[in-house]
Amino acid sequence: MSITLKYIAQQLNISISTVSRALQNHPRIGLQTRERVQKMAKELDYEPNAIALSLKKQYTKTLGVVVPELTLHFFSLILSGMDDTAFHAGYNLLITQSSENFEREKLQIHNLYKANVDGILIATSKQTADYSYFNQLKSKGFPVVFFSRIHPDYPSVQSNDRSGAFMATEHLIAKDCKNIAHIAGPWHLQNTHYRVDGYVNALKNYGKSPSIEYLVYSDLERDSNIDAINKLLQLPVIPDAIFCFNDYVAYDIIQVLKEKNIKVGKAILIVGYGNQPIAMHMSPSLTTIDQQAYQIGQKSVEMMMSILKGDITQKISLASELETKLIIRHSTS
Repeated sequence: MSITLKYIAQQLNISISTVSRALQNHPRIGLQTRERVQKMAKELDYEPNAIALSLKKQYTKTLGVVVPELTLHFFSLILSGMDDTAFHAGYNLLITQSSENFEREKLQIHNLYKANVDGILIATSKQTADYSYFNQLKSKGFPVVFFSRIHPDYPSVQSNDRSGAFMATEHLIAKDCKNIAHIAGPWHLQNTHYRVDGYVNALKNYGKSPSIEYLVYSDLERDSNIDAINKLLQLPVIPDAIFCFNDYVAYDIIQVLKEKNIKVGKAILIVGYGNQPIAMHMSPSLTTIDQQAYQIGQKSVEMMMSILKGDITQKISLASELETKLIIRHSTS
């Protein structure tokens, strides 16, 4: 039998509202009555109805999360940081994935909103270029925090992509590479802009003129990655180094180069981004940029908590950037 406020009230011959107030230590309820109610509630192992409480108090203590792919180690680390931080704040996470699909992403956000989560944390799909449905949530005052893949008009948490890209390119310059290419991600992703900026700024900082022919774009699918490297290999002067948008792009590039008997780490140096487990197990192992994924998860939930407490507003453009770290391995040795 499920113990309810009504049952406790009947046993003590008092009103349901009196029982409710007594359990909340309301000062209008006498001490003796409060003690009677709380004693019986404990004896009967009474548990408040979480759904009823959430409707009354207008919160559910639950945050919705949308990630592009649950299986990616990078997002698993982020989710771990989120879950630990949310747990200590007394919150639960309701986690979904978009599978890198824009329409599925919209549906997941709609479902989370209808589930009365207190806010949504999201890394957008690589297809996402339309933010109108986020603007609708924003107009309703509903909290949304972007992480990893962010939007400049919303509260967001990410690694410092400009700094990371600068660091990766600077490392290749220090290796005396003359023709450094960059395989970038889809142009509508803000991360793509930041990493292109870092790449270009590093070249300029060391007196090198960026060349448009060495900057190619990929939609991050394998076929697109292969097309990108083939474009670079067809140039009159092929690059002697390539900075890749992420480690998975780098993996596809290395496979193509090996098939063409081009020695990675010797003829062409490769740097990835993300420090995924795959980076250690490639042959040769991949030099890459670590993004502090766990800390991104922590900071994202902390930012959401600040919004929910009213310390900051989701209407402002607030960005938190975590510093990156260069991990040197054999692909640039």
